Amino acid sequence: MTGPMESILNRLYPAWVIACKSAGRALFRKRCLIIAAVCGLPILAALAFRISIRPQPPGQHLALGGYQFYANLQATAFLQFLIPIVPLFLGTAAINDEIEEKTLIFLFLRPVSKFLIVLAKTVSVMISSTVILGITGVLVFLICASTTGAAMLPGDLPLLMKDLWVYAMASFAYAGFFLFLGVMFRHPHIPALIFVFAWDEYAAYLPGSAGILNIKHYVTSIFPHEADQESFLHVLSYHEPVQPFLAVLVLLGIGFVFSFLAFAVFQSKDYGFEKASA
Repeated sequence: MTGPMESILNRLYPAWVIACKSAGRALFRKRCLIIAAVCGLPILAALAFRISIRPQPPGQHLALGGYQFYANLQATAFLQFLIPIVPLFLGTAAINDEIEEKTLIFLFLRPVSKFLIVLAKTVSVMISSTVILGITGVLVFLICASTTGAAMLPGDLPLLMKDLWVYAMASFAYAGFFLFLGVMFRHPHIPALIFVFAWDEYAAYLPGSAGILNIKHYVTSIFPHEADQESFLHVLSYHEPVQPFLAVLVLLGIGFVFSFLAFAVFQSKDYGFEKASA
């Protein structure tokens, strides 16, 4: 049993190296400064909330506590905006950056199949997106936990871990889709923004099966603050969430399927490898 498993790991290891190195480079590109500025908005909101809190007289409680504010930010700033937007900017540029910098040919000189390289790019976007979202989420959590009477530490640390898990699963699905758009279109940001702010936002209001043909529906299904944000989440969709296990499978499937479609489109395009290698 160790022979076949070792062979599989040996084949996957170079792709994993590509994913990690690509994620590291993506985190230090100029566009990450813009992403960091956008991700700073919920941090500033949490700081403003923390500063506004005043000690309460004995027997009185805050109308909006630290955990409630944290859950509100997760349901609004993160779920509705940051979770799709961060992979959008990183995913649509994952292959295009290599093409513009003329470094793509060096990736394909490695002893790795082209599909695994494209899949590695999807994983790299997932890693970099999860790191950015994770740092933002942890800072917001710690700020909210420091408010008077929050009592979030250490009891709510498992919820924070679940939030990080949601970031990773959502980032993989969005990364595969936006990577596909990046390969498919010359200017992928336009269809990507239309998808995020039109289809992914409003498809939940469509009746029948069309209403669940969006990524956000499955991200919401693994959202760990559903009990606290139930009324808000019901406003966002007419459809009941699916089982978390099924939602994770669908999100993984979306990432893999669109990575394969990106690979298929990539195969059909001529990037001048023959001239370069000649």
